[in-house]
Amino acid sequence: MNWTALWVFIGVWVLTGLATGLWMARKGHDARWTIIAVILGPLFVPIAFERIEQNPRSVASEPVAMWGAGGEGSDGLRVMVGFDGSKEAEQALRTARQLFAPGGGVLELVAVVSYDDGADVDSEVLGRAKERLEAAASDAGEVPVGYAVIAGPAGRSCAGSRPNSTPTCW
Repeated sequence: MNWTALWVFIGVWVLTGLATGLWMARKGHDARWTIIAVILGPLFVPIAFERIEQNPRSVASEPVAMWGAGGEGSDGLRVMVGFDGSKEAEQALRTARQLFAPGGGVLELVAVVSYDDGADVDSEVLGRAKERLEAAASDAGEVPVGYAVIAGPAGRSCAGSRPNSTPTCW
């Protein structure tokens, strides 16, 4: 038996699976897919291609009009704030509230979850994201605030899921 060929085969198998799993995680899926990908190796590649979604999608939202804004036809400035509950996100929200006092604009809070968490309505991650956004929106004072949870990769997710709107990517 040629041990070198066996080790090369195992190395290629594992590296193919690892690369495919990491690629899925980068595209917005749960990183735990990497474990399955490493085990299945090259057999996982067609599964990954079938599961990858190309465009971010809205999972849950509370329109800005529900928080006292003028609705879609409002002429004010709309500012999207990515909100994940971190100290930096809290600071960004405080700054946006100061800059856009009542009448100065509308804030749209956005959280991003993986496609896998967005597909499951009972997902713990999705539930926590909604709770964080609801709490932040209710603490906004008199500044009109709405929120949305989007499934996909954080860097490519867009807030353009509103009808008749131009996507604003962040």
